[in-house]
Amino acid sequence: ATLAQELLTIAGAVGDQESQFHALFTLGDVAKSQGDDVHALHFYQQSFMMARVADDQRNRSMVLSRLGELALRRGNHEEAVTHYKESLSLASTFEDRAVIGWSLLGLARIARAEGHYWRAASLLGAGEACLNTSLDLDLVARTAYERDVAALQTYLGADVYRQMRDEGRELTPEQALAVTEPAPAEQPSRHILYPDGLTA
Repeated sequence: ATLAQELLTIAGAVGDQESQFHALFTLGDVAKSQGDDVHALHFYQQSFMMARVADDQRNRSMVLSRLGELALRRGNHEEAVTHYKESLSLASTFEDRAVIGWSLLGLARIARAEGHYWRAASLLGAGEACLNTSLDLDLVARTAYERDVAALQTYLGADVYRQMRDEGRELTPEQALAVTEPAPAEQPSRHILYPDGLTA
């Protein structure tokens, strides 16, 4: 954060807008990782304005994915989906796989929260095909991703989860988003085992 703030000052003095954008984006990431969503939103909004003025689609898609994450953390699924889908639309034009992966994992989390478990597993697989979850996610995002995996394995069962995830890796984002839940009669029987003796 200290280095990003110093970069922001220097870049502003010399009119380097690209460096200003990356400094603001980094400050947003730092604030988000510390759980300071108010400051994270402030920095992301500033960086988004710069990207929009510069008509830089890649930078806009990066920020939109982060804005989707913040909206999701606030529980605003509708706003999060809007940001994630716009990010995907922009990122697909230049095939920024990391940004596509971030947005797909966010959409998977929303699908899981709304009870669309098959779609969530497919979206998770599609996201995994675009990024390295060990390297491309910060600690907070990786923890949320691992929680999603564990929850989907619990609900669907390991075999069904693995099947849907593997199928998702072969799908486009649009195809993964179109996955529907099977009818109750078509759903495999499962015996949910909750961790640590927790009841439903």
